[in-house]
Amino acid sequence: MASTVQIVPKYQHPHVETYVNDNTFYTEDSSVEVDDSIQLIAVFASGKGIDNKLVKKTNLKSFTSTFGKSNPAKYGQPLMMPIAELSTGVASVWCMRVMPTDAAYANSVLSAYYKADVASKTFTVKFKAKSLTGEKKITTRKDIITKGAVLEAADSLDGYTQIPLVDFISMGRGEYGQDYRWRITSNTDYERDYEKKFFTFEILSTENGLSKEATYVGTMNAPTDLSEAVLINDVIENYDDGSYPVSIYAYEDGVQALYDAYAAFLTAVAEANEDLEIEIPTIDEFDLFFGHELSSTVSYDYYKIVGSDEDPDCIDLDASAGIPLDGGTEGSFDNAEDPSAASDALTQAYIDAFTGVTDKLILAPRRIPCDVFLDANYPYEVKKAMIQLVLARNDCMAYMDCGIISSFSSPVLGNMIKEYSDVFNTREISLNPQHYTVRDIHTKRRTQVTMTYFMAQKLPTHYAEDGKHIPFVKSYAELSDHIKNSLEPSVEMFEMDLKEELYTRRFNYFEAIGENRFQRACQCTGQLGNSDLLEENNMQTLFDIKRQIELDCWENTYNFTSADDRATFQQIEEAKFAGWKGSRFDTISIRFECNEWESERSILHCYVEVQFRNITKRTIIEIDVNKRNFTA
Repeated sequence: MASTVQIVPKYQHPHVETYVNDNTFYTEDSSVEVDDSIQLIAVFASGKGIDNKLVKKTNLKSFTSTFGKSNPAKYGQPLMMPIAELSTGVASVWCMRVMPTDAAYANSVLSAYYKADVASKTFTVKFKAKSLTGEKKITTRKDIITKGAVLEAADSLDGYTQIPLVDFISMGRGEYGQDYRWRITSNTDYERDYEKKFFTFEILSTENGLSKEATYVGTMNAPTDLSEAVLINDVIENYDDGSYPVSIYAYEDGVQALYDAYAAFLTAVAEANEDLEIEIPTIDEFDLFFGHELSSTVSYDYYKIVGSDEDPDCIDLDASAGIPLDGGTEGSFDNAEDPSAASDALTQAYIDAFTGVTDKLILAPRRIPCDVFLDANYPYEVKKAMIQLVLARNDCMAYMDCGIISSFSSPVLGNMIKEYSDVFNTREISLNPQHYTVRDIHTKRRTQVTMTYFMAQKLPTHYAEDGKHIPFVKSYAELSDHIKNSLEPSVEMFEMDLKEELYTRRFNYFEAIGENRFQRACQCTGQLGNSDLLEENNMQTLFDIKRQIELDCWENTYNFTSADDRATFQQIEEAKFAGWKGSRFDTISIRFECNEWESERSILHCYVEVQFRNITKRTIIEIDVNKRNFTA
C-alpha cells in the first residue's frame, strides 16, 4: 500500500529516489486461555479457608491447600464432593465454604509505640501485637481493620505514642486461623532494584509443625513514581480470592504519621546541634521496622528499636517462630451443649448459600457457569433450596439423592414418592435413591455416600471423554471404587415390579448384573410424562444449545435486523451446530424472524427446532421354534 504521507525529495536537481514501505509488520498475539473443563458448584463446610464466597478451583492441590482435606465424620459428604470432582482432572469447581456470620477471624494487629527525645538524640520505637478477641461486633475483616485502628488509653502508654501499622487477618473465619503466624524481614534485593524500602512478609503455620505457607514482598507506602502497585495491600489484592492464607493490610496513615514524627525529630535534633549533618530519608526510603539504611544493614544513628530481650512486652518482627494470630472462633457451628443447634446452624448456612443470601453470584449463570449441580446428602430443606436455585438459573440439570434409605419396602418407597417424586417432578432434575460405602480418600475410613458421590467421581470424565449426549447408563455408569457389595438397597434383575415402580416414579436405580457388579439401569429426568426430555442426555444437549444461542443473541443485541442481517445470523448459528448433527441430535433448524408487531418493538424472534436421536430402552426378542422337517 502506498504511503499516505507526502514524500518530499531531498534534492531539487533531476534524480531518482527509492523508498521501501514494509507493510508486512505484524504483532504476535498472545494466546487466550480458554477454560473448557467441566464446571460444577460445591457448597460445603470445612476446617479452613475463605468462607461465604464462591472461589474457583481447578486442581485438587490448590483446593486442599485452601480448604483442607476431607473428614467425613466431621464435615460429611459435601466436602468429599469437590475433592472427588477435582480428582478427575477434567473439572473446575466453584467452591463455597459456609460459615456462620457470628464466627470470628483470627487476627493480629501490629502497632508501633514511639517516644522522641531530642535532648538525648534518641527516637525510641517499640513494637507490640494484639489480637481482637471476644468482640461480638467484629464479624468481618473490615470490622477488624476499623477496630484495629482504635488507640489505647494515653495514660497507659508511659509517655509513648501508639500508631497502628499492620493488620494480619486469616482469610476465613474459624479456629484454624490461630495456627497461622507472621514475621517481617528486610528485602535488600528489591531495595537495590527499586531504590525504595521493601519488606518480606512471611506467613507461617503450626498445623503440622512450623512451616512457611506464603511469602509476599511489598512496601508500607505507595510510591508515587512507580507505575506498578507495590504497596503490600495491593500486592495481596492482586492474588485470586482464597489463594492466600492471611490478608495483610497496612495503615498508610499510620506509616505517614510515624515517618512525620521521625522526620520532625531529626529536624529538631539538627536545629539543636548545628554541627551535625543529619540526612532525613524520604518516606519511600524510611525503614520503620528495622531502622536500616536503604539496601544495607547499617542502622540509623538515632533510631532505637526495643527488642523482646530488653522489654518482654515487645516483639521481634523477624522472630523465626513468628507472631501468632488469635481470636478465631466457629460461632454457631461450635455448640457442644446443644448439638442440634449447631446442626440447624449448618443447615441454615447451606440454605443461605443456595438461595443467594450468602453470595448472590450463585444466582448468575454467566458469572458462575455450571454444567451440572450435584446433591451431597444435604438435609431435605437444603435440597429444596438447591432445586429452587437450579430452576431459577435454568441452565443445567441437578442430580439429587434421597438420603440414606434402608430398603425399598412399601413404607419407605411410599415416603420416597411423597417427598421426592411428587415434589421434584420436573425435567431439570434426576432422582437417585441408593447409597454405598467407600474408603475416604484422606482418612481411609469407611464412609457411606449417596449415588451423587459416584456422579462426582465419574460424570466430569464421562462428559469430557464420551460426551454429554451419551446416556450415562450401563457400561458408562458401572459402580467402582466401592466396598464390595455395599450398594444398598440393591435391585436384582428378577425384581420386575420394583423396577417398574422405580422407573415410573422416575427414580434412577443401579441394578446388580453380577458378583459385586452394579450398573445404572436408567437415566430419567423428574418429569412424569413421556417425551424425549425424559432422557438426561437429551436435556444436557438441550441446555448446551440453549446456553450457546442465548449467549449469541445477547451479543447480537442492538445489531440491525434487516432480512439480510437475520439470514447472516442464521448461517452463523447453524454453522456452530453443524458438527453436532448425527451425534448429539439428528437435525436442528435455526431461524430469526420478526413480524410487524415485533419489529415495531425492536424484538428479534429466534426459532429453534431440534430432533434428537433415537435410543433403545426396551428390546423384544422373539424366538420361533418351528416343526421339524420329516426326512425319509
